[in-house]
Amino acid sequence: MKPVLRLAAVAVCGGVVGLFLLPFLVAGVVAGQLEQTAQLAAQWDIPPEVVPALQDAGQQWALPWFLLAGIGSVATDFARHAPDGQSRGDAPGTAIFPTVTPPIGRPGGGEGMFLARRDTAGSAPADPQDVRAAAAWLAAQLTALAKGSPLAQRPLSDPEASRFWQQVIAAAPLTIASPATGGGDVTPVPPGDNPIRQFASAVLARISAPSSSANLDAFAAWAAGEGSCARFNPLATTQPEPGATPFNNLSGGGHVWHYPSFAIGVQATTTALTNGLYQPVIAAFQASAGVAAVEAAVVRSPWGTRHFGSTSYAGRQCAGGGSAPGPAPGGAPPPTLPTVAGPDAVPATIVARAIQYEAVWSQMIALAPATTTP
Repeated sequence: MKPVLRLAAVAVCGGVVGLFLLPFLVAGVVAGQLEQTAQLAAQWDIPPEVVPALQDAGQQWALPWFLLAGIGSVATDFARHAPDGQSRGDAPGTAIFPTVTPPIGRPGGGEGMFLARRDTAGSAPADPQDVRAAAAWLAAQLTALAKGSPLAQRPLSDPEASRFWQQVIAAAPLTIASPATGGGDVTPVPPGDNPIRQFASAVLARISAPSSSANLDAFAAWAAGEGSCARFNPLATTQPEPGATPFNNLSGGGHVWHYPSFAIGVQATTTALTNGLYQPVIAAFQASAGVAAVEAAVVRSPWGTRHFGSTSYAGRQCAGGGSAPGPAPGGAPPPTLPTVAGPDAVPATIVARAIQYEAVWSQMIALAPATTTP
């Protein structure tokens, strides 16, 4: 489904800032901002009618409202692609707010836009089809599950906070079998036989980012930009690990390393990415923001990669058995790698979309002219 951006006069921060954003027009923007706004529109698919309900619920329960948006997106694509197959939303006369029409409900399953679970304990909003009531109920559930943890106050893109919210969402009274169609490209996909993508999938799982096609493309393009012949080290990191041997000698000291196994290479790459210097890179992956966004974050970082290459890159064949990451010595294939598929797919995708919504919203606010209300 083509993403839709239709925000008009949405009040933020108690009405101090008014946003009048349309997909291809922002009142009062300077030259060059029209193109940027259009690019942001392609990353936003929240129907405008639901934004105030999510914001109000988030404010009431001191919760990032983007988490509620992520749940609505993954559960039912904001009721547009619910698991019951009914047609809803978007077209004139078929608005799904303030209530979801026709109602979403499955015997023994979830109900309403968020697929709230109605179990024997009656744990569900009084009217799951009422989006505003359901959003407030869901925000209360998540706040209770967070139990005042300091991780709840960190940015969503922080890896520890991201993992924390995934655990909270996994424990919430929701019934979401798999991410709904539509929305952003953050649904996990198999890495296939490409060894770079297999390596990427393992690293992405470690940093709480989805193995989406956008992320696998970005990782492959990054590895292509490095063109590394270091074994099990496609991004040419200098992170030391037990059993590693030098691949080269850097002018300032240190080495890019050959790693003794696929698993150690994944661990080394993960350790390097999470050392505190590459938070924008991690955030771009967690948001499944695409090749250009990941490349921009990497180029601005201390990593040293100056440009990305082809997204179809599968690793160089180098003299001395240095192809990376490739099969392990002796011809054994790489092990089966962890991804965000399976039981972790839903909460990981929800948090990834929440991070993306938050980033896009912040950029839209920055583009919009500020107005002060009396």
